[in-house]
Amino acid sequence: MGWKEVDENLAKRKSQSIANVMSKEANDSQNSILISANDLGVVRNGGRRGAALGPRVLISQLQKFANHQKIKNISLIDITDQSEDDFNQMQKNSINEISKIKSQKIIHLGGGHDHIYPLVSGLKLNNPLIINIDAHLDTRDDEIHHSGTPFRQLANENKIKLLQIGIHEYANVSQNYQGIEMDVIDTKTLKQKSNLFRDVSFLNEVYEKHDGDIVFSIDADAIAGCDMQSVSAVNHDGIPFEFLRMLVDQYQRYTKDKKQTLGIYEYNPLFDELSAKDARSLASLIYDFLI
Repeated sequence: MGWKEVDENLAKRKSQSIANVMSKEANDSQNSILISANDLGVVRNGGRRGAALGPRVLISQLQKFANHQKIKNISLIDITDQSEDDFNQMQKNSINEISKIKSQKIIHLGGGHDHIYPLVSGLKLNNPLIINIDAHLDTRDDEIHHSGTPFRQLANENKIKLLQIGIHEYANVSQNYQGIEMDVIDTKTLKQKSNLFRDVSFLNEVYEKHDGDIVFSIDADAIAGCDMQSVSAVNHDGIPFEFLRMLVDQYQRYTKDKKQTLGIYEYNPLFDELSAKDARSLASLIYDFLI
């Protein structure tokens, strides 16, 4: 068999990838992926450029996965991009665009974690609880807003409940804990509660008691560096990726009859391997969330 026959054989294959159910037209589809491809907030926080490229890379990997007719449609909706250089105006524009989204299942892919602020501000949520998986509190009380301030912004402007999981005490100054109501489970406590990352049942009571919508937010730098190196601040003592998968699965089970919102932020493809290992891992998490 020559190369011509090989090419002809490949051309006969029917595509059943998830790309076939993706549309760039905003509509009232059940699933929406919101794209905030801007890392200005990371730079304003002293981080490394590149997270703006993350959302497109993750979608590129996701499009390659087989669908098996489990997902009917996905709207790809651009919220903001790297051309936005006025941070405050970008947040206002993002809130306006997000307020138009009506999907039951939403995935938000951002550059910096600052994009969680317009997400929660723009969605019509009932008594929102944010479960944030992160090494940093992102509650800085700085004079300017950036990727380290979104939860301080939300707390100052909206009534939210906040549960922070995976926090490193040594990575957060004492002022970040002050003047804001939140529950914090640092990495040391998390290891104890989860039986060394094997059990997520310690969160069952949180889901059972909360009467309202729940947003699940992931800052990729919460993930252990051996599983995720493509971030601005690599985590030497982070959460194993498979444990994160367990947490997302638990979130889905408890919110199956509610609006489901998953945010993934701060993945930086400039620091990924040639195999795109980290991108594929995060894309598989998105895939599982969609099905």
